[in-house]
Amino acid sequence: MHPTSIAIKAIIDATPGYTLQTLLDDLGSKSVAGPALTSKQAAARLNCSVRTIFYMIETNRLKTIHPTGSRRTLRFREADIAALEVSQ
Repeated sequence: MHPTSIAIKAIIDATPGYTLQTLLDDLGSKSVAGPALTSKQAAARLNCSVRTIFYMIETNRLKTIHPTGSRRTLRFREADIAALEVSQ
């Protein structure tokens, strides 16, 4: 195992209630934690067009994640979409 992985595992094991996802959240990672939606799925959930989804991205109302590391593959966290549903 890589030395960095060993150190991360030690931190997680030494802190009660601390998980890998908590660590990623603390570090500001944009990893996919749970279901990720496509642009079409997000638009359907928010009852709007895909163009509106892209407008929300441009105006920083909606964050994107890139699960494959590609800048062209956009996904949206389920929690972000749910938060927008509540605010509408």
